[in-house]
Amino acid sequence: MHPVELHCWHFMSYPYLPDDFDEKYDTGWVTVPNKLWDREKTDGLYQEYIDQLAYGEELGFDGLVLNEHHQNIYGLMPSPNIIAAALTQRTSTAKIVVLGNLLPLHLNPLRVAEEYAMIDSITSGRLIAGFAVGGGPEAYNYQVSSPKARRQFWESIDLIVRAWTDDGPFEHEGKFYPLRYVNIWPKPRQTPHPPVWIPGALSSETMQEVAKRGFDYFLSSRT
Repeated sequence: MHPVELHCWHFMSYPYLPDDFDEKYDTGWVTVPNKLWDREKTDGLYQEYIDQLAYGEELGFDGLVLNEHHQNIYGLMPSPNIIAAALTQRTSTAKIVVLGNLLPLHLNPLRVAEEYAMIDSITSGRLIAGFAVGGGPEAYNYQVSSPKARRQFWESIDLIVRAWTDDGPFEHEGKFYPLRYVNIWPKPRQTPHPPVWIPGALSSETMQEVAKRGFDYFLSSRT
């Protein structure tokens, strides 16, 4: 059995809502007007959140968890890789868990493979690489077709892992990403590749695909 690990998860929510927010708005997702963003109050907000995560390492947490959300007040991390890059300079022992990049929103999965490889290299192998399809709000506000997104998702992951583990250049004959040359630089520090975590909400299809590939399944459902 693996020893129990404790990870510090930070959503980076927006803290400066008006007192009458609940009366005026019925959601914090997608349609909440960005005129509520206060440029003065938020000056330094990201630095404060990064400080809090770095403090998590001092407190002894095994990992620091980031995730990707878009167009909402719930999580101000449209690019968790940027926060992960900042944490590489503020931490030395904690794992950096990006849970995860929403692959259907990325034009080319090799960009994600390269950025993750950079983070893993900078941290000498402390990255846990997470990948997600994305929830309903992301699918809605980016107009992503859910059935297509799932097919893209698994092709993207398989391509990323192969790019990390196989020597390039090689050709990828995929349905969604036909690529003549796959030859990423750098490769990740960890071998054969960083641990891969896939979050899910009790979808049997997702659990089967994760098990088939030998990845870790992260249960994000509250049920």
